[in-house]
Amino acid sequence: MIHLLESTESTNQLALDKAGAAHGETWIADEQTAGRGRREVGGSRRSWFSPAGHNVYMSVLLRPHAAASDVAGVTLAVGAHVCTALWEQSGIEDLWLKWPNDIWVGTRKVAGILTEARTGAAGVEAVVAGIGINVNLGTEDLPEDLEEIMTSLRIEAGAPLDRFNLAFAVRHAMLAGAAEYFGGGWNAVRDDVVRWDRSDGRPIEVEIDGAWQRGTARGIEHNGGLAVEIGGERVVVTSGEVRFRG
Repeated sequence: MIHLLESTESTNQLALDKAGAAHGETWIADEQTAGRGRREVGGSRRSWFSPAGHNVYMSVLLRPHAAASDVAGVTLAVGAHVCTALWEQSGIEDLWLKWPNDIWVGTRKVAGILTEARTGAAGVEAVVAGIGINVNLGTEDLPEDLEEIMTSLRIEAGAPLDRFNLAFAVRHAMLAGAAEYFGGGWNAVRDDVVRWDRSDGRPIEVEIDGAWQRGTARGIEHNGGLAVEIGGERVVVTSGEVRFRG
């Protein structure tokens, strides 16, 4: 079942509140009044710019048979499949999957993925995969404080896209990526993720043990971590905060 909404605070929250619903149930909103991104180091949530009439805000409910420790990997799996769908819909060549949960075009964000799980006494009850996609924003619509780091499919493709068709293509991609990951683990999705990874060689700042360090990204590893070269030493980051610097 697909729910089309004019406005809501957060499609992810709606889906989490309906965690007993069927696998694949989906909430798509024209506007979010309290859209949220992933959690910052320290616990606070980022906000997600969610104006009406331009973008796609969508959350898909998943009902996997999985341990809580396995849930995190689905974000990259979903992201890789969404990259394919966005490329097929828009023709934009410079799309890439930015670890751990964003989709960029060049050096600007075009979409973000937020995966949240609801657990109970028996383990994982449901997983919600949410996505916000900047679809038909023009340069004049970008907030001044975000215009250097944000873009849209319309800006990059040079023409508006049909949001309805795009949303359904992305929903299909999200379900396919989740099924592939929960069915076969990281090995099943590794090639898809590597296909859309453009991080190797990019300057990066990474927080390790509470201190920011500069290094060079060396690609997404076989276990979903990000390899980073710092002072000649190679480390693999599996969680935390990273900043790509160009």
